[in-house]
Amino acid sequence: MAIAPEPICWECATQSAGDARPDLLEMPDPNTALNAEQMANTHGIRGIASQRLLRVLVAAIAIASGATPAIAHAPILAAAGDIACAPGGKTTATECQQAATARLIKRAHPAAVAALGDNQYENGGLAEYFGTGAFDATWGAFKPLIHPVPGNEDYATANASGYFQYFGGAADPAGASYYSYELGAWHVIALNSNCSDLGCVNSLHGQMTSAELRWLASDLAGARQRCILAYWHHPLFTSTLMLGGERALLPLWRMLFSARVDVVLNGHAHDYERFARRSLAGATPAGIREFVLGTGGRSLFNFKMHISSTSQRRDRRDFGALFLILHRDSYDWAFRTIRGVERDRGSDRCHHKL
Repeated sequence: MAIAPEPICWECATQSAGDARPDLLEMPDPNTALNAEQMANTHGIRGIASQRLLRVLVAAIAIASGATPAIAHAPILAAAGDIACAPGGKTTATECQQAATARLIKRAHPAAVAALGDNQYENGGLAEYFGTGAFDATWGAFKPLIHPVPGNEDYATANASGYFQYFGGAADPAGASYYSYELGAWHVIALNSNCSDLGCVNSLHGQMTSAELRWLASDLAGARQRCILAYWHHPLFTSTLMLGGERALLPLWRMLFSARVDVVLNGHAHDYERFARRSLAGATPAGIREFVLGTGGRSLFNFKMHISSTSQRRDRRDFGALFLILHRDSYDWAFRTIRGVERDRGSDRCHHKL
């Protein structure tokens, strides 16, 4: 029997909306790019806290209304993992909601989409990807925007052949299953957490090859952007029952922390969770903020009884996606459910790189 999870804790707001003007909250024309800086000047909004809150509100309104990805000249990255049921799977309140998450993402008009692994159940075969109501019939609507990573279920088919055949060059643009790309002013890194030097397997536990870690070190050394985001399937930190704490991923986190990476996205745990900036030891302003996003449609999991002190937001009841607006030296986030409810939002600045 599953252990009953701790009730969802919604972190209290830390900033007042008292300076926000009612006219700023009107829904915009979907074809009009929103610019928080221009709005602040137009409406005479002063002060760092007020302007930061305005950026968050603009981001939330834009995502809710389906505004263009040119919001404040910064791209939107949408992300979720653990997505499509096997072909013909019955859609219920707790399973097979891939069509709903696809509609949610499509309405936001993102510049790019991060598919965080376990993209197609049950075995990630090519025929499953193209099956009735499966990945291609739902998320395939924006396939050209997808920058995928594989999950363990993708390796239920030998060598994840279905995954690589379906996504083609997007899955290995540089001839390997890990790669990086630029999105606006950000450097984005997509990693494969399913392989060790002994081979790639369908496992609950994440791992990486020495070759991938060497490539990552070189990629990070060459990155000149102030803001860096990385994503892969298996989370190092999660409050989900029986998952997390992958010792094989500790060298990865150390490397990313040393490079002052700002954001990490993971799937695997079928729920939403946001962590404070943290190192391996715990919360620190110099740390990495991790989002767990196994909310793409397949199913939902329970949380542990005892929750990490660095876990700031959790939701085990809702399918949805994370939307990140990537500014030149900061980012805004919003987690939206398939019912259009915003469960989490915020804003943060990127680290100064050494």
